Amino acid sequence: SAEGVSAAVNATADLRNTGKNILTVAVGDENFDLKPLASKPDYDSNLPVSSEETYPLLAKKIISQLLQIGQVCR
Repeated sequence: SAEGVSAAVNATADLRNTGKNILTVAVGDENFDLKPLASKPDYDSNLPVSSEETYPLLAKKIISQLLQIGQVCR
């Protein structure tokens, strides 16, 4: 719903304003635009369920982004 989208955009804006990084991953064969929720345009990904050969490359991209913005817990 439009209200749900608006609430999600507002919630992620609040998180970004406190310094949080937000990565989005849409899962499905349709092209969902989650860029407004992501901290940066390249933090938005789409995982098509009918294209399993793309999974490893996308996983590497997300892992790389997480390592750049996160910390390793030991």
